[in-house]
Amino acid sequence: MSINFKNIFTTTFFLFLVISIQGCFTKPKEGAPPGRLLTIGQVNLNSERYENAKKAFELLLKKYPNSKHRREALFNLAEVYYRDGEYLEAQVQFTEFVQLYPISKLTDRAYYLLAMSYFNVTNFHNQDQENTNMALKNFKELLKRFPKSKYREKSLQKIKEIREFLSKHEFAIAFFYFEKGHNVSCIPRFNKIILNYPKSLTIREKTLFYLGYAYFKEQSYEKAWKTFMYLFKEFPQTKYRRDAIGFLNSIKRTSVEFRNKKTYRDENKFRFFNLFKNSPLLKENEKNKEEEEPLLRKEKKGFNFLDFFKKEPKEQKKEIKLKEQKKERKPKENKDKKGFNLLNIFK
Repeated sequence: MSINFKNIFTTTFFLFLVISIQGCFTKPKEGAPPGRLLTIGQVNLNSERYENAKKAFELLLKKYPNSKHRREALFNLAEVYYRDGEYLEAQVQFTEFVQLYPISKLTDRAYYLLAMSYFNVTNFHNQDQENTNMALKNFKELLKRFPKSKYREKSLQKIKEIREFLSKHEFAIAFFYFEKGHNVSCIPRFNKIILNYPKSLTIREKTLFYLGYAYFKEQSYEKAWKTFMYLFKEFPQTKYRRDAIGFLNSIKRTSVEFRNKKTYRDENKFRFFNLFKNSPLLKENEKNKEEEEPLLRKEKKGFNFLDFFKKEPKEQKKEIKLKEQKKERKPKENKDKKGFNLLNIFK
């Protein structure tokens, strides 16, 4: 078996040349033109060589502030920081970009990544939520400015997650004051959650119960009663049902004006078919039944055995008329057709 040293040498030299050229090409140089720096930065960004990419874009922005490549370089620099996990620096760069270029083919993506830069550094529920609120603000701004953006659905999903997150944060603070017995502080916070987060159902259910509980402790029985009844209305199968009914019964025993009021347990005993009461299909069927009932009463009477012998109304009317006519004819017939009487001979 013969070895072709010539081919091995050629292949090795070619690979060495490619690696050398690539290494030289991906390292930004001071005197490189703006187009070359932009290309070097993009190559390094795609290859995840973030340090070289940063140097290339920063050099372009510094040396060529009026270059036509400035907008793309600024955006790419912000994206390098974002991909490298330097979210604070990414926030600065993306904020500058959306201010300088409010309308461009890259602006909607800039808003999305700016919002994500805040979203990725959100804090725990018991800490300050400035970053979370900034993320929410920028997602909303994206939807407002670019309603048809390809990032719309992702933004809507993130907004939903943020609202759920913020509702938990607000509840954690309100519940902290509730446990400490500071009802004056927790009540307005519970009310704020109910007003601002109507779609966070788990938090809403808990909030309604503890708001009613707080009113009960404050002896605001009217507000406590209304809150518990509202809890039953929104969440008929709530896990707080037994405790809430207990508070309602306590209010009835304590306050004379509530003594004759019915609790949820008295008014709405559980029935299996009550689970389907709010079904749109069932409501439609009930509506149709209500519309059909008058017709059914007129046309679809149930069978009655005695009705079998009854005559139809038309025949009854004919018989009545015949009887009336006979009565009218009888006096005349009596005058004209008198029976034979022997005494009439001697008259």
